[in-house]
Amino acid sequence: MIADPDWRVDLSTVKKSDLDLESDAFRFLIYDRNGQSTRRCDWLLKNRKGLAMRYHLHEVLHIGEHYTWKLIEWQFHEIEKPGSWHSTVGHGNSFSAKRYLFDLDLLRKDLDVYGHDPHTHYYLGES
Repeated sequence: MIADPDWRVDLSTVKKSDLDLESDAFRFLIYDRNGQSTRRCDWLLKNRKGLAMRYHLHEVLHIGEHYTWKLIEWQFHEIEKPGSWHSTVGHGNSFSAKRYLFDLDLLRKDLDVYGHDPHTHYYLGES
């Protein structure tokens, strides 16, 4: 599993019996820091050749174009964790103005590398 250090797992939702040998990835639910929105993520997966992260900001695990996934009921919550990288790189927290400017710099790098990609344009529009 690729996990974000700012995720806290709800252990009451985790059942190893949800996993199988046929699926390439398992899609689980993440509650965002705001507590209002959620997203599904496929970051619980079998090890495969060519696994790689893509993008400087709002990174995505690129596991190939064709893979099978299974929806599981595992849940995670994003949390603002003391001592997280936000504080160690000088942002203070993930909602600060410094973090916003840092993210814009990363999006500019993504535009140079992945300018053709809708992912980058979406986040530039959101910013």
